[in-house]
Amino acid sequence: MGKWLRSFPEPSLHRLTRINLAATSSAHIILALSYGMHDRYIGALNKMIVGLLLARHKARRRGDALAETRIENKLQDLHRVINDITGVELNHPDPGSACKAVKRMPAL
Repeated sequence: MGKWLRSFPEPSLHRLTRINLAATSSAHIILALSYGMHDRYIGALNKMIVGLLLARHKARRRGDALAETRIENKLQDLHRVINDITGVELNHPDPGSACKAVKRMPAL
């Protein structure tokens, strides 16, 4: 997953950084959707994330805790890779709070 994300062209990585910097508010959703409409790399990432979120929701609804945990772990791994690529450091060691714990924002 990290290798694929690192292979994004520079403009897409810049957009991904802007999305991740907005992760402390709902603005990151608007940015991701907006960029995804015109940037095929961000669009593919959006599609993957939405697929994982839907799969997690379905696992939760059917009571499959094991599948839900596996999917959640994949989402957390993806978030860690995005944080690494974009240079965002986390305040809190709990990966579940990654979106709310931005410590330092790199200059754009």
